[in-house]
Amino acid sequence: EVGVSPAGAARYHDVTVASPRQVAWHPLELGVERVSATELRVGDGLGQVSRITLSRVRSGVLRLHIEIEEGAENVSLLRARFATDDGSYQGLGERFTGADARGFVVPMQMSVTSLARESGLNEHHVPVPFVVSSKSYGLFVETREAGAFDVGASDAGELRATFEGSALDFVFFSASTPREVIARYTEHTGLPILPPRWSFAPMHWRNVWEDRAMLETDARALVDLHMPATAFWLDNPWMNSYVDNTVDARRFPDHAAMLTAISASGFRPLVWNVPYLDAPDDGVTSNEAERLYESAAREGHLIRNESGDVFLAPSAFGVSGLSEAAGMIDFTSEPARDSWQQPLDRLVRDLGIRAFKLDYGEDIVPEFGGARTGLVFSDGTSERQTHNVYAQLYHTPYRRALDEGSSEGGFLLVRASCWGGQSVADIVWPGDIDSNLTRGDVRNVGGLPAAISAMISLSASGFPSFASDTGGYREGPTSLETLMRWAEHTAFTPFLQLGGSGPHHNPWLYAPTAQVPDPTGTYRELARMHTELIPFFRMHALAASREGTPPILHPSLAFPEDREGYADPDAYLIGRDLFVAPVVTPAATT
Repeated sequence: EVGVSPAGAARYHDVTVASPRQVAWHPLELGVERVSATELRVGDGLGQVSRITLSRVRSGVLRLHIEIEEGAENVSLLRARFATDDGSYQGLGERFTGADARGFVVPMQMSVTSLARESGLNEHHVPVPFVVSSKSYGLFVETREAGAFDVGASDAGELRATFEGSALDFVFFSASTPREVIARYTEHTGLPILPPRWSFAPMHWRNVWEDRAMLETDARALVDLHMPATAFWLDNPWMNSYVDNTVDARRFPDHAAMLTAISASGFRPLVWNVPYLDAPDDGVTSNEAERLYESAAREGHLIRNESGDVFLAPSAFGVSGLSEAAGMIDFTSEPARDSWQQPLDRLVRDLGIRAFKLDYGEDIVPEFGGARTGLVFSDGTSERQTHNVYAQLYHTPYRRALDEGSSEGGFLLVRASCWGGQSVADIVWPGDIDSNLTRGDVRNVGGLPAAISAMISLSASGFPSFASDTGGYREGPTSLETLMRWAEHTAFTPFLQLGGSGPHHNPWLYAPTAQVPDPTGTYRELARMHTELIPFFRMHALAASREGTPPILHPSLAFPEDREGYADPDAYLIGRDLFVAPVVTPAATT
């Protein structure tokens, strides 16, 4: 179907609703011309004529290309409608509402939804326009434009894919099992990065390290209490200004010696980062980041809008350490990427930093309040083409710094990405989800069940590596019950990172309860079980990096003929042998 609008593609039309305002849907159903056995031209009878081409990519992979040739100036949207089956539909990137996408409209971009969701955002940090059915086929819409999948929400008998633009590529995958379908899709868009072996062991962090003594106290506790761990995160705040990538010497005096000592104890240090530069207040520079901002603005390294003004990122207002506004680096520019990488090289080479936690990057949205944001990038693109790919470009200088500066490599833990990003970033974390046991829905971001859902849906979308904050983040400090239930889950996932909101997530600092009489011993046993499984986790990560095979599957995709396995949204398999059914019910005793 062709969505025709008086404004054509000049304005944004909501892709998440069945009938966007000022859009009239016209079915392409009139045969105009058969060009060949695999190519034909069809029309809608009102002036829109499209060329449709079917091609074989390889065994089990077909591409259907549709492009409007006549009347394209009036076309704002294209929509394909498919009959649904009675199976489970999964994938579509990071989703918090359960393994099966049936009954939901799933956007393929971030947007502001302040009236509908507790976070003010739709939380689609990692949208992937690929859906896989338990009937062993998949559909990928190969585009960077804004779009949405309506998986039986408007009509239970239809799966609808609606996207901006006057040309689209639909890629169809078929195989003997859903696992193989996902592998074929993943190979098509890029095989995933293999994280270093040490990243599979437990990692430790606090929301805020008040000083060096606090960090060193935790490091000693991990050793003295025999808690398995191989990595320490220096989360925000750790810099002098944002983002100058220099260590705050007041908070961490003699930081080089501190990091050397941490490394000598067997821990790899990691640091937090964002793609922002603090803008000078009232035009007067007062710190290194503001001087870097002015330099980047002169060199053309900051994103601008159509009027030539620097784009000030709205998300930056929520970042501790930033002033009222911040510019974003234009990572479509190779000189900008090179300039941004220079201080990262020093962190890796001189201070032994072995991983980066890359926050944000989803600020580039295709619309705000129904209007285009009007951004201009150095490569000539706008937010229409760059909104989803920006995060991958942001990750690239960090990837290069690690690959070029460390013989043992390192990893990127990222919050935002999209299809193909699995070849740049190692591990996804879901950002700030709730520090409780609630489920995600249209209003609630959700806690532990939402984290499980995100892991399962990402694995079915070509992103095999995932690590949520054990205990959650949003809505303040976590309870001991939530922390331990979360640790039970992350112990039986490839990546376990202990940390989140509040003063700490250290089990040894929690008071025992009747439900958890020995928090220290309980967590230690879970961390040990996780560590003993590292060869198993690593084996499946190797398969993912070589063949695209997803390491984690919901039972409905692992055993599609077993209909009873469809019912539990929180269960999953690692490989073919390890079945995990986390407890997510508050106050459960059995």
